Amino acid sequence: MIRTPFSIITLSTFLLSSSLPSCFVMASSSSSSSSHRPKQLNVLGAALELCSKDPLTGYARDGYCSTRGDDYGKHLIAAVVSDEFLSFSKGRGNDLITPHPPSFPGLRDGDRWCLCVDRWKEAYDYAKEHEGQDRIVPRVVLSATHSDALKTIDLDVLKKYSTK
Repeated sequence: MIRTPFSIITLSTFLLSSSLPSCFVMASSSSSSSSHRPKQLNVLGAALELCSKDPLTGYARDGYCSTRGDDYGKHLIAAVVSDEFLSFSKGRGNDLITPHPPSFPGLRDGDRWCLCVDRWKEAYDYAKEHEGQDRIVPRVVLSATHSDALKTIDLDVLKKYSTK
């Protein structure tokens, strides 16, 4: 049997996905290089900007909320997380607080992170239905949020929660 990089990535993705929440699944950082990354746009129509290098975020762990075909979690939202959101997410089965070395450092209040679009929307929907829960919705860095997020969330909603 000939092993290809695709089959190795697929196997490692399967192994990771079976033991970690879906938003932890990522490709090997060696499988993509930001210098060879196709130009991707943010929700404002400009070039996608860096979300965070510390902690290192993004599906490809390159600092960008970029996407590709194997990003099933759609890590598109460049967010500034709060303690309230982190507790909310943990309560929903996605523990973003506990470190999982070497690829996941665990998050703290104020960290910038590429969130799965559906997780962000879940927090938004919850806050909409529960008065006084607005702080669980992470603030959004529009210039670093991928344009594909607009397939799920309206720009006006993202702007309401933008970091300004």
